[in-house]
Amino acid sequence: MRRNLRRLVLSPGGGLAVLLLLLAGCGGEAPTAARVIVTFDGLEVDQLRIEGLVEDVARFSLDVPVRAGPALTSGADVVVIFGDSFGEPEVEFVVGGFQGGQQVGVGSSRVRLQRQQLVTVAVALAASAPCPSGAHDCGGACYLDDDVDHCGLGCVACPAAPAHGHPTCAGGSCRLSCDAGYVECPDACADLASDGANCGRCGHPCGAGEVCQQGECQTTPCPAGQQWCDGQCVSSFDVSRCGTCTTVCPGPVSGAATGSPACTAGTCELTCNPGTATTCSPANGGKACVDAQTDPQFCGTCTTQCPAGQTCAGGSCTSVCAPGMSACPYVGCVNLTSDGGSCNGCTSGCSFAGDNKCDHGACASSCSGGRTQCGSYPPYSCADLQRDPAHCGTCSRKCADSEICVGGSCATFIWASGCWECGNGNPYSTCCVVAGKTVCKQAAGCP
Repeated sequence: MRRNLRRLVLSPGGGLAVLLLLLAGCGGEAPTAARVIVTFDGLEVDQLRIEGLVEDVARFSLDVPVRAGPALTSGADVVVIFGDSFGEPEVEFVVGGFQGGQQVGVGSSRVRLQRQQLVTVAVALAASAPCPSGAHDCGGACYLDDDVDHCGLGCVACPAAPAHGHPTCAGGSCRLSCDAGYVECPDACADLASDGANCGRCGHPCGAGEVCQQGECQTTPCPAGQQWCDGQCVSSFDVSRCGTCTTVCPGPVSGAATGSPACTAGTCELTCNPGTATTCSPANGGKACVDAQTDPQFCGTCTTQCPAGQTCAGGSCTSVCAPGMSACPYVGCVNLTSDGGSCNGCTSGCSFAGDNKCDHGACASSCSGGRTQCGSYPPYSCADLQRDPAHCGTCSRKCADSEICVGGSCATFIWASGCWECGNGNPYSTCCVVAGKTVCKQAAGCP
């Protein structure tokens, strides 16, 4: 029996079109009302009914939504169930992917169907697809043609726009668009009616002592102590317009609790609070308000930094116990929360029997909370070996007065009045608060 090859091309209809090649007997009776169920990636998308054959070509259509993104899924499955009316035809499935009205991938698989047979046809679609109209490809992804971060075929990021403007992408090129009421001038979006650098037209600056009013340069109309900004006279001592209309005075890098910005005769200054009355210029820039009598990084003068482990008292560097440690007569620096001989006080040691262990600052019969009993004889210490400077890592290791215990290791530190001093002209960039005190250390991690 001669067999004819017939091709049926289905319209994409905005989705994924399915193309079928049917091999049908020339003289056989046309199948009618055969039910076809098609699924895509396991999701049933449509139920079809073949109404008959026209010149041995079955007529029906199917749309499968294209997945979001610029690329179609590779290896998608199309599952088809044919009813009894088809007999056992040989069918070639050809799946074509469409996006933006263009065919982007074709794959095929040939199988022989049996009645009521469930057939999975694996179709390898294109790994990437052309972008739809109004978009272009950048590194395998589609972006709109007016995307300012991926402009043109070069996929360039348009530069930031000046004040009163924003970047645009048109015709594959970056452009500047100014807000309403502003005109594009070189490197600026200008209000020609009031812009002193572009008065009346671009590139026409007003002279000294003149302002731009209604597009004309005129003598400053403001009284002494004021300046013309944004069409009005404002104070020349305003911290948001100090000396010029665009100069904003910064506050102290030491924080708002130490002082506030000030504008004096058109120059930015600081007004420091009484407790932090000294103005210093830190290494990292800006200005700070400090107490030179107590600040360990500006001790006595703006250039005196106390060495590791020393704090500032009366404007001079002095050695003290590390944070969490207390100075006790005859024994030196001890941890009053764990030391059996000085439990919660230099003279309040635990007994030699019974509650003979210092646990969290109180005498107890045993150590709690994962603390380790240290000492060869009572009274004993209950130590956190990960952070106790008196027993760091092991019961027998005591950190120096210039060290804290971090993760069972002794680490050198410097004292600071605030975290802003960490790494500011010193290599100790990590800020820690230990026992309520601010310190700086070099490596990451705090007790």
